[in-house]
Amino acid sequence: MTTPSSGRSLSAGRERRFILERYAEMLPVTPRTPLLSLGEGGTPLVRSRVIGPEVGLSQLCFKLESVSPTGSYKDRFIVREMERIVASGARMVVATSSGNTGAALAAYSARAGVRCVIVAAPEAPEGKVAQMRAHGATVVRVP
Repeated sequence: MTTPSSGRSLSAGRERRFILERYAEMLPVTPRTPLLSLGEGGTPLVRSRVIGPEVGLSQLCFKLESVSPTGSYKDRFIVREMERIVASGARMVVATSSGNTGAALAAYSARAGVRCVIVAAPEAPEGKVAQMRAHGATVVRVP
């Protein structure tokens, strides 16, 4: 991989390939596997201009997961898990979360048409709880 010295995205100019498309031959995908991608994966790497040079790591890069569909790297595994869950015939998911997992699960549940219930602690960030609810999840706060 050629890395630009300008600090631009290392994946700039290349076709973005999503997780299922990129790794399909290595994943347990069958004709019954629903494709629920919201565009996860393929997030850019950006060269560190300050921290890397300060600590002597001239090739240090940061993965910009904030450009994932829900703003979290958790989209990468939730999409595959939801595909497995939907293929099994489940119509509802229940999980505990303090933020990112619940937001991703709510988004992919909405995509799949599966009911989602998230059990969250009272201190879960309001922004994440709002994100879960925006995707239709029922959020239950439990101390």
